[in-house]
Amino acid sequence: MSVYHDFAMNIDTMDWSDAYLEAQTDGRREEVELHKPYVYPPIEEARQPLTKIEIIARKEKLENLKTALNDIGITGMTVFPVTGCGVQKGYNEFYRGVPVAVQLRAKIRVEVVVAKVPVDEVVNTVRRVLYTGHVGDGKIFIYTLDDVVRVRTGESGYDAMQGASSE
Repeated sequence: MSVYHDFAMNIDTMDWSDAYLEAQTDGRREEVELHKPYVYPPIEEARQPLTKIEIIARKEKLENLKTALNDIGITGMTVFPVTGCGVQKGYNEFYRGVPVAVQLRAKIRVEVVVAKVPVDEVVNTVRRVLYTGHVGDGKIFIYTLDDVVRVRTGESGYDAMQGASSE
């Protein structure tokens, strides 16, 4: 019996053809038609502010954090495994009986971009979920974004942050 005895091919029904590459290989050098060209800086003056919130936290808090953010209306996030040290200054570990100083702690980095949900509500929710009262609870970084563009449709700003449009 093979280790692949129950392996089945995943038949992808999406059309993942690359219009840009097809235009290049057909001998045509024209650009692929997009919905509308992007212009930077944004022309509209009365734009809804966009804010990126970056959260560094303990790995074991990820599930609680995802649930809490979803409860307040944050549906999209990007999660990275990261290592680093701050006030904790690492820790000592024994490897084969010899003490070894480990300078970097394993953490997670969660990035969310908010437009509709107030920033203070997100920060207070994150603080409530991550708080243990011990060193290493985490950090929250807040950035102001100039713009965001959805690649598929060309939507920018607040419109690009909303749910998928049905075209």
